[in-house]
Amino acid sequence: MQEELIRWHDPNKEMPTENLCVLIKTTDGQQERLYIGSREGDTWMADGGYVFVTNPASVIGFDGVVIGWREIHE
Repeated sequence: MQEELIRWHDPNKEMPTENLCVLIKTTDGQQERLYIGSREGDTWMADGGYVFVTNPASVIGFDGVVIGWREIHE
């Protein structure tokens, strides 16, 4: 059960429910960062006003690419 709780989900294979607050792992091509955010369609919004996508070809105009997500458990 612990492995499932700490597993990073691939956003190209499975997506969280829209507007569900999750932990997202992003990259801007140089660094990976973690944010708390949610998904609305193909766009991910994070605290601080950052906006991400999952398709690297569509990254122009966005802050980076989501490479993983994880549910936040209490």
